[in-house]
Amino acid sequence: MRVLTGALGGMAVLALAQAAVAAPPKVAGKYAVMIFEQCSSAFNYTNDSYLKPPSSNPATGPGVKGINTMQNGEFGIEVGTFTFPAVAATSGSASVALTNVSGASLRINNGGNTVTVQTENISGTFSVAAATFTFTPASQPAITWTASYGDIVSGIARTLYFVRKDGNLCVQGMSLTKQ
Repeated sequence: MRVLTGALGGMAVLALAQAAVAAPPKVAGKYAVMIFEQCSSAFNYTNDSYLKPPSSNPATGPGVKGINTMQNGEFGIEVGTFTFPAVAATSGSASVALTNVSGASLRINNGGNTVTVQTENISGTFSVAAATFTFTPASQPAITWTASYGDIVSGIARTLYFVRKDGNLCVQGMSLTKQ
């Protein structure tokens, strides 16, 4: 009986510890943010038959005639700040101020965009869960990332790491560090 009571007590402590780990951390104040984005590029080619270099026995063979861009792909790196409520919370209003450097990953035959720099200021709402982070920009659909949190002090995450698949061709990673 004593062994069973001890085992049950141990399982209860373990269950409480696991529940504590599963609870999402809170965020508060201003965080430095860096975002990486990469989208696949794709091209196809046309071929033709060409005369091989002259030799004692000239012949023809296949060769690339042209390369056509199907998708230019895209890369982007953004830095700035993500501002949450001053009082620690797992949901509420937030704003993001970013400088975005982006361009096409593939440039063939003058296709694709050149590298550009622009700023953006976005406000919306956020929600922190144990394994996800969601930001919903005003008048836009919600964006949800898989999340990992670190350097948690008094329940507030000081570092946050996010990754997500954006459609079928793009990936995005984001890191936040409390200022």
